[in-house]
Amino acid sequence: MLADMILVRGDPLKDVNAVADVAQVMANGTVHTPDTLMAPFAAAKSQAAVTPVLPMLADAHQHYWWHDRDYVESSRAACCAGHAVAHA
Repeated sequence: MLADMILVRGDPLKDVNAVADVAQVMANGTVHTPDTLMAPFAAAKSQAAVTPVLPMLADAHQHYWWHDRDYVESSRAACCAGHAVAHA
């Protein structure tokens, strides 16, 4: 049976922040450093770069009537009556 361990710099019993200062990780008897564990992810693109969801959604919903500037401006009188609201 092989041990899995995380080796940290410092004493986490005296300073809990030492838990975040990982020096090495042993998994299934193989010793890894944080750099070697993170290396496969260094060149990976973010999900937003691969699938730009928000721009697609913004473009898809431009046709709704409540997005029309004239509708919004004409509605202000109904919802904001009696309030001094200045909009540019």
